[in-house]
Amino acid sequence: MLLTIAFAAPAVNALWTQQALTMAQTQLQANAAAEKAEKTAQNRLLATTDLLPNVDVFATGQDAGSAATHLVGQVTIPKLALVVPLFDTSSPALLQEGAVIVLGTSFPSGDPNTHAVIAAHNGLLGKELFTHLDRLTIGDRFVVTIGTTSRTYAVERRLVVAPDQTDTLRIEPGRELVTLLTCTPYMINSKRLLVTAHRVASATTAAQDARRGAAAAVTWAWARLAALLLVAGGAVGWWVWRRRQKRIRLH
Repeated sequence: MLLTIAFAAPAVNALWTQQALTMAQTQLQANAAAEKAEKTAQNRLLATTDLLPNVDVFATGQDAGSAATHLVGQVTIPKLALVVPLFDTSSPALLQEGAVIVLGTSFPSGDPNTHAVIAAHNGLLGKELFTHLDRLTIGDRFVVTIGTTSRTYAVERRLVVAPDQTDTLRIEPGRELVTLLTCTPYMINSKRLLVTAHRVASATTAAQDARRGAAAAVTWAWARLAALLLVAGGAVGWWVWRRRQKRIRLH
C-alpha cells in the first residue's frame, strides 16, 4: 500500500499543480505586473553590487505569508516532464509548494547583467520538484515563465558545492543567467547542486517550449497512473484466479 501511494502521489500532484496554475493565472499575472518596476530596480542595484544570496535557502527563512500573493510564474523542464510553481521570495512554507527565487539574487526579468537563482527541494514526499535535476546535462533546456512571458535557457555548467559556498553565483557582464539549485545527494542533502544556464530563444519559441513541457508533464502523470491501475488490476485478477483455483481443488 505504501509503495502504491509513493508511486501515485507525484503523478496526482503533477496533475493538481497544472490545474492550480491554470486557475491561478489571473492572480499570478497580477502579482508579476505589480512587481515589475520594483524588481527591475532591484536588478539594476545588484548589477552594481553583485549577488548577495542567502547563505543556505534550505536552512533559513521566515514566513512569507500566503503562497497566492507570491506566485509569479512557473519553471518548466521538458526533459523531466516537470512543471513547478515559481514564487518571488524564499520561505520554508513556499519551498513546500514549489520553487523560489533566492533572496539576494536577480529576478528573472529577461534583462542582461542578471543572474537569478531558483531553488526547490528534492525528495519531498509526494512531489517531484527538483528531485531529478541531476539528470540535466550540458545543452538541455528549461523555461522560466513570469506572468505571461516565457524565456528558454540552455544548461552550460553543473557544479556541486557546500551549502554556504556562494562564490560561484556571480553576475557576468552582459549575460542573462539562471541557476537551478537543489540539495544533493538524494536523501542525504549535504551538498548543493547548481545547474546554470543562459538564455537562448525568442519569447515565441519559449512559450511553445513551455506548452510542450506542460503537455509532457500531464502525459507523464496520466501514464504513471495508468501503469499503476494496470498493475493493480493484474494483481486483483491474479488474486481472483488463485481463489478460484483453490476452490476447484477443494471440490
